[in-house]
Amino acid sequence: SEENRCKSLVLLPGGSRSLDICYMPDDDISAEASIDTTSRKVSFPVSIHVNDMRGSLVERKTITCRAKLCHSKIELSTAVLKLGDLTIGEVKPVSFMVKNLSDVEAQVAIDFQSKVIMCDKPRVTIPAKESRSMHLRIRPTTVEPDFQKQITVVNLHNRANSKQLTIRSNNIDFQGSALHSLFYSVLLGGSSRSSAIDFGDVVLNSASLRSFAIKNNTNQPLRLTLSCAKTDMRLYVEPPEAVAAYNYHSQLRSAAAAAA
Repeated sequence: SEENRCKSLVLLPGGSRSLDICYMPDDDISAEASIDTTSRKVSFPVSIHVNDMRGSLVERKTITCRAKLCHSKIELSTAVLKLGDLTIGEVKPVSFMVKNLSDVEAQVAIDFQSKVIMCDKPRVTIPAKESRSMHLRIRPTTVEPDFQKQITVVNLHNRANSKQLTIRSNNIDFQGSALHSLFYSVLLGGSSRSSAIDFGDVVLNSASLRSFAIKNNTNQPLRLTLSCAKTDMRLYVEPPEAVAAYNYHSQLRSAAAAAA
């Protein structure tokens, strides 16, 4: 047909040109159950007609193209993640499995809009007939007995096969975090969304130092009592000028992140 015919190319003596062939097979699938996840081999010809400058046919070449066709199909290990009771302000890691049912690799992405749910690696590649674990982090911010959030696991090679995952939990303020947040905020690394300090790899008998800041949310001076739950930990309060420098650098990091 005319749409499958390339425009004429003029080659000078000794010259060469590169041609790109785009192959996008189309198949109408009426129901997901009818999707065939096994690959099948197909072939099709690409003809090259060589003409002289007068337009007379000099030579005809045929290039055989081969491909393996397969529908992309995924499935989730569960459709609902029931997390039970979650504490306000604490991070809860959760995971679920995505299985690639096809003979070709799958590209999977997690799509959601939420300030409570976080995902460090929202896109993964799953080899044929294998499974991968998808990891999420949930940090409840408000009391919500019947919290429910739906996320979409998108099959980038077959969006009609995308799956829905529902997350349910009972968000409770066990430690009175909502009340405490009225008076002060704990800032870790310049972010109010973090709730844990990561010391990473620590060598025995060697000190490792991390810092955080406490912001007064009131208009009055605030007196706090700080303590450590473990005997091998110590707390040190920095002088006011050091805290001012911490706040300044935190603002610079936040501005740089927003600009990016």
